[in-house]
Amino acid sequence: MTKAAPTLAAAGHWSASTAGAYILEWERAQYDAAVAGVFGYYAMQIGGLGLATLAESRIQQRWLALVGDQATDSHQPHLRVDAEQLPLAEGSMDLITLPHTLELSRQPHATLRDAARALVPGGTLLISGFHTPSLWFNPLARKRAAHLQLPAPKQLIAHQRLLDWLGLVGLSVEAIHYGAYRPLGCQGGDFSRWAVMERWGQACWPFFGAAYFLQARKQVLGARYLHPQWQNAQLSANTVPGALNRPQQNQPKVAPENTAL
Repeated sequence: MTKAAPTLAAAGHWSASTAGAYILEWERAQYDAAVAGVFGYYAMQIGGLGLATLAESRIQQRWLALVGDQATDSHQPHLRVDAEQLPLAEGSMDLITLPHTLELSRQPHATLRDAARALVPGGTLLISGFHTPSLWFNPLARKRAAHLQLPAPKQLIAHQRLLDWLGLVGLSVEAIHYGAYRPLGCQGGDFSRWAVMERWGQACWPFFGAAYFLQARKQVLGARYLHPQWQNAQLSANTVPGALNRPQQNQPKVAPENTAL
């Protein structure tokens, strides 16, 4: 599937706005909480927009892979990649994050499929992006906030379509969170005046947040993921992510399910 993706220039414009900062701050809190509970050898963030998704990760070997001409002020080692053809070995990553990456991809299903391929069995994929059912994307709100250059709903990925794609590439959804309920018209200090909308939104209309955060795990049919012994891992800070070879003696073990009655 090829779609008309928002341009990087437009994405940079809205992410630098007050509304963009509000959305990215909510997403940052979700990533910080989620990555702290994921363990493994290697983690990679694909896509930027100024959001450091692996800041709280306990995984030592972390990379930031930028798509196209995306800029970053991060000090992490980073690569320039094609989101539809990731230079990663199959089963090489324990954690991958995609902050708004699918929205900016011309072929989001290919990007998702390649990310799933690069995950180890039991690996974790974290995705965030705009949530199309939000009032932020109704015609009136978009007209009033045209200066923000938010993506059009047709440039985004429908909620149910994303869930279907995850199932097709062998990923099971473990958690979905929605957030950012303040009105799009808020600018500057006005956002703080509408803080009560966060509580009301979570209580009364949780599905209609302006952003979503999704956590999925790679499943292998007929297998159970066993916790590996990390203490013996031999890691190199200079390993090239595209040619990763996981330590053989410490590979995450996959054992067959016990089918005996």
